[in-house]
Amino acid sequence: MRPEALSEKLNDLPVSPGVYLMRDAQGDVIYVGKALRLRQRVRSYFQKYHQQNDPKVFSLSQLVADLEVIVTRTEVEALVLEDQLIKSHRPRFNIRLKDDKRFPYIKVTLEDPFPRLLISRQLQGDGARYFGPYTNAQLMRQTLNALRRLFPVRTCSDDIGQRPTRLRPCLDFFIHQCTAPCVQRVSSTDYRHAVQQLCAFLEGRAGGLLKSVEAQMRDASAALNFERAAQLRDALNALQALSGQHKAVSAGSMTARDVLGVAMGQGVCAVQVFFVRDGVIKGREHFFLEVPEGSNLDDALQAFLTQFYSEAVVIPREILLPKPLAQASWIERWLAQRLGQPVKLLVPQRGAKYNLISLATRNAELALFEQHHQAKRQARREAALTELQQALNLPRLPERIECYDVSNIQGQDAVGAMTVFEGGMPKKADYRRFRIRSVIGADDFAMMGEMLERRLRHGVSEQEALQAQAQPSESAVKFAKLPDLIVVDGGKGQLSAALRALKKLHLDDVPLIALAKRQEEVFLPQKAEAVWLARDSEGLYLLQHIRDEAHRFGLAYHRSLRTRRTVHSALDDIPGIGPKRRAKLIQHFGSLTRIKAATVQELQAVPGVSAAVAMQIHAALHVE
Repeated sequence: MRPEALSEKLNDLPVSPGVYLMRDAQGDVIYVGKALRLRQRVRSYFQKYHQQNDPKVFSLSQLVADLEVIVTRTEVEALVLEDQLIKSHRPRFNIRLKDDKRFPYIKVTLEDPFPRLLISRQLQGDGARYFGPYTNAQLMRQTLNALRRLFPVRTCSDDIGQRPTRLRPCLDFFIHQCTAPCVQRVSSTDYRHAVQQLCAFLEGRAGGLLKSVEAQMRDASAALNFERAAQLRDALNALQALSGQHKAVSAGSMTARDVLGVAMGQGVCAVQVFFVRDGVIKGREHFFLEVPEGSNLDDALQAFLTQFYSEAVVIPREILLPKPLAQASWIERWLAQRLGQPVKLLVPQRGAKYNLISLATRNAELALFEQHHQAKRQARREAALTELQQALNLPRLPERIECYDVSNIQGQDAVGAMTVFEGGMPKKADYRRFRIRSVIGADDFAMMGEMLERRLRHGVSEQEALQAQAQPSESAVKFAKLPDLIVVDGGKGQLSAALRALKKLHLDDVPLIALAKRQEEVFLPQKAEAVWLARDSEGLYLLQHIRDEAHRFGLAYHRSLRTRRTVHSALDDIPGIGPKRRAKLIQHFGSLTRIKAATVQELQAVPGVSAAVAMQIHAALHVE
């Protein structure tokens, strides 16, 4: 994705909670994060303050080429989903445990004659039931203790069968957290009933249990048994907390299912698919359908099901839909033939499955919104390029535009900047900076000529090298691609200097214009009068954008050189300040102004700066 598209996507971020994925130029996920407010959090990575004060943020901002967001209902959902995506993509900028531990699950070994209750961090196809994952391990363990007082299910590793495995029960029996199946103190039927009640609660059917515990607590309080009432109160609070988290996570069932969310637009339909496997969202994808006029949501959903699952490698046992379909029965039969076992199309009306449908629908609406705005922006960019070609009488559409600007203060720290737009969008990978070498004094015309000549000479040289190579390397094509239009910031003087550079290299057939800032006049070679573009012209907006970008890029480079020179000259005269300490001071404070404003104690906090050196620095920078 081009930087302009990334910037536009940042402007369209939702305020909802969710997860964001940052990708590099190769499309690899380099960071996964979560946020209560996606817009505020993601945009902070591209703010100058955060980039200067957080090395990780700075590195990410330099590498990120695209981003993707998944909206959720709560921050707890975002936390769980973030963990799942990190385990799936293993991004380089995320912190990962070396043993790859995950959020814990509650595991019930239903395959055992007397099932166990334990904690597991990995899902296995061993016939057990898994509930979770749970983001708060401490709360989960606290609730497990409360559950075991209500449902005394064993946690030991004994292989319990038809015969006793112990001579006497363990301590758990005496503290009422186990019914001692190891010594046959409980029948298999009664034990299974307690396990079923436990699983019902973990599945989210906790209403009856919570009411029962609350009633017991009130009865204990009325009987003045305050110790028992306090125990039941703590158990009730823990159960309510875990019940709320469980409903948000919605990961109790191990059935493989796809969840579909649909959003209809003008002539297009967005379908968001969540792939739920082993109780967690393993992946997501959105698709767009071209919808003829007069089609409804039912038609679009049916078309997607038949087209998508006719080529799908994996078909789930359940497909959750936002609305019923008139021809659902034959689609179920067709899918069952493909899978070899029954497939259900379900339309949930409440509960965890309904919440998943709502979540998928919100993400489909977001995808449709982004697609609509991208189409409008693309249309404006194409209109701008076409308008420039017509207004400037260009031989071809200016697909690649390069703009040049110079920055200096009375000839000092003179630099030049080259910015590139392709398809009406910035291509920052092709931006280049130049330090002016041959011009002495404040001669902006000569600086412009030097910069442009150096850039074009590199281009000609690389093109000649490419013709001699069968398979050129990437390093050989930094300048080889010549522009369809060159824009120089300035008036007729800058235009003449640029034209001389083009003629010197026999490239005067490359279209060239100058954009004067005061009146936004456009000057062309061999034309005395300026060309005026309409003030609300898309073409003029594009020229202003690339001109302002060149000015910003060049000015930033000029300021960095000037700051470096100023800081170095001020620190070089202080005894005890060598290159290493100077570099540490600059890295720590960022500018000479901040170094001057620092106290002796703050200076001493810089690694390698002793108390005596800190006093010398402070004294030297505060001499009247």
